[in-house]
Amino acid sequence: MIRLCKYMVLMVACLLMLSPVSADDSVFIGDGDIAGILLYDSQGNKLESSVEVVSNIGEGWIIYTPDTPILIITPKGTINLYEQSILVTGDLLSNSPELYLVKGKATFNTFEDFTGSLSISTPVSLFKLSGEGEMLVITTDDEESVTSFKGKVSAFNAISKAKTTINTFEKLFMHEKMPKTKAIDTGYYLSYATYPDLMMAKQMVSEMAKPVIATIPSAPKSSVVLYRAKEPSFSNVTIMPMEPPTFKASVEPIDLTNPIAPQLISVKTERIIVPPRPQTITSTRIPAPLKRIIITVRPFVPDAVTSLSSKREGEPPAVPSIKLVKVQEEIITVEAEPTPLEIQSETKTVETSDEIQEEPVVVEATSEVAMQSTDAPSLIASKEKPQVILSTQASSTTFFSRIGLNATYSFIYDNSNGNMTNLLTINPYLFFRNLGLSLQGTVSTSDFTSFSSNATASTGTTIEKISYVSNFIDALRIGYSSSNFFLALDKNRYNNADWNTFFTPQFGENTKLGLYNKIEIGSFAVVATFDDMYLENLLENKPQYGSFAFQFAKQEGYQFSMSIGTSAKIQNTPSWAVDLYPQLSFRFPIINTRTIQFNALFQASGYLPIYPTVQGDQFVDSSVSSLFPNYLLSTGFSIKSGSISTRLLASLREGENRNLLANELSYTYDSGFDVLADIGYEHQGFKTRLVWNIPFVNDFQLAKITSTIQTADFSQFTFSYTKDAFTLGLGIEHLGIFDTIISISEQTSDLSDFFGGAYSTSFITFAYEAERYKFSAKAYYPVDGVSRTVPVIAVSARLKLDKQF
Repeated sequence: MIRLCKYMVLMVACLLMLSPVSADDSVFIGDGDIAGILLYDSQGNKLESSVEVVSNIGEGWIIYTPDTPILIITPKGTINLYEQSILVTGDLLSNSPELYLVKGKATFNTFEDFTGSLSISTPVSLFKLSGEGEMLVITTDDEESVTSFKGKVSAFNAISKAKTTINTFEKLFMHEKMPKTKAIDTGYYLSYATYPDLMMAKQMVSEMAKPVIATIPSAPKSSVVLYRAKEPSFSNVTIMPMEPPTFKASVEPIDLTNPIAPQLISVKTERIIVPPRPQTITSTRIPAPLKRIIITVRPFVPDAVTSLSSKREGEPPAVPSIKLVKVQEEIITVEAEPTPLEIQSETKTVETSDEIQEEPVVVEATSEVAMQSTDAPSLIASKEKPQVILSTQASSTTFFSRIGLNATYSFIYDNSNGNMTNLLTINPYLFFRNLGLSLQGTVSTSDFTSFSSNATASTGTTIEKISYVSNFIDALRIGYSSSNFFLALDKNRYNNADWNTFFTPQFGENTKLGLYNKIEIGSFAVVATFDDMYLENLLENKPQYGSFAFQFAKQEGYQFSMSIGTSAKIQNTPSWAVDLYPQLSFRFPIINTRTIQFNALFQASGYLPIYPTVQGDQFVDSSVSSLFPNYLLSTGFSIKSGSISTRLLASLREGENRNLLANELSYTYDSGFDVLADIGYEHQGFKTRLVWNIPFVNDFQLAKITSTIQTADFSQFTFSYTKDAFTLGLGIEHLGIFDTIISISEQTSDLSDFFGGAYSTSFITFAYEAERYKFSAKAYYPVDGVSRTVPVIAVSARLKLDKQF
């Protein structure tokens, strides 16, 4: 034990000595739904729409926003990319940034200290904005236009070669035969400007609307005098006849026998030595640039108030208001890895001209990028650490509010007891800026003669009363996940850090109302969670879990992260008890590039009962040789590369501590060494994940569940595939899966025991979702200890009505 601790300390010291990386520039998503966009790298490969991937955006990437807008913050300005738009990123850090808008519309804003020129290309146009300013570019099948909200914009038509200058509050339609700028109204400016200034808008409109009044001429004054013409008189006039003209010409002969000698011209020439034709051009390795790109992500919170039982609930609002302040948050560095260059080519002369340089670059967008749809995301993106917002001016941006109602009818049939349940669920919701609320009301009946509702007042225990009040809430959000203060009550899981081994990953559709609260100040954060405010497990005499932690994420130099806190287990059977599991976790990045993230992980946890009595000797006991009678020491790594993510941890354990303690399958076991593997794959609609914890006793035999002969290895497998509006999903959780397979093959167990029972649970779902409605069917074996030969069947239909304003 002591040797292992020394080894871990030595590894930590070595990792801390790694060289720091720092930078000053940053590019990040200020607001927007990360999970609602489609990303492709410069080679056309589809990437995962997650915080980790978006934090490594590179030059030449394709960003497609099918249903929701996003706001991109760069060192030079902002990009407000609206829905149904495709943008190809260019150089966003130089003094002459360039971008290519393939389709859709976007507002481009440059900051006050910007002195260069911003170039925006479309398939047929090129627009340039010099210095501080803002312009709206639209390129669709119906319209090709540019509007200047501030500053002068030069427009170049690649087809007609026409150049036009657009002044502030003017719009130019590029597709017109005789393009001519037109004035815009205040409403158009307030709708599309990123940081609208109402006073400036009124002033500009009033100046442009002033009529031109001509001066009234005075009455004409003139005098009229009668003019009398005199008759002409002719005198002394003689008429003579003309004589014909005469011509004289003389011709002199030329003597050709003595021609004039030609003039001699002397030209001096020199021999020019032509160099031999080159065959190869070889360049040496270029060192990594000192200036690095810093990309930080602030994922936007989608529609927080729609029903969260589906991934496609509601469209998120356009762009909510943001307050531009300077904060200190995590920096993610993207490093270009130079490689030796060897070129086999012929030398050619290339001519350049201003005309060529003004031609827009045409980028072909494949149908996959333009047409592929995406699922609407969950309430809040899982995790983000923004670094700095580059402007300190206070201003408001356009935002949208949404109000609506979801009505869902469900039919549930349980063959084990013959129960048929008809359930009607109503979810009214409201979303406004950084606030969101979705309520729920339910009415159920089995025979349409008697009805029950969640509105029926509870007069039972304190737990029942808390559960009664919580059942009126479907979702509640205050702030954004990127805000300094964030509070959420919803059906998402937030305990998804790769260093966390206490909580089991979410299994299928989550029906629990989880609590998540974060307070963040610079590099430090305080995070608290609780798994279910409905208190369903406590009502069924099962334990529930929560956590509290102080977190630190280093933002400059070597960017390691750490967390110190505790997880908690609360149970009321056989009596009330609260047990704490103090934890200390570290994450050390070893490789952090655009294509791969490789982290070393370390974790140590103990056990401390605090209710009904505090038992300190369970946490530290000097009479025990290891000093800690209950502990879990884990070390391993996590890898994220492309569509594949992997986590592998090896653990030494003793007593009450173990991996995946917060688990629906309640069990205990005794082992000395555990291995936890977590492998995921996600690509083009496919998503699958396998989690497997294998416990060993000292002789490397599989550990057994306490008082049984069933092995205690825990496995969870999930799979889903989405194509357009159709989704298919399935999953299975199991304890001792190989023992169950053997017992089924020996006919000592039924086949149904593999899918549901004391040691297993499973589900399969199918759903079709359109804009306003959704149909789904699900067959599942619940974790309730009841032996079933057939699964529970649930069929539901949902209607959505909403209004955005």
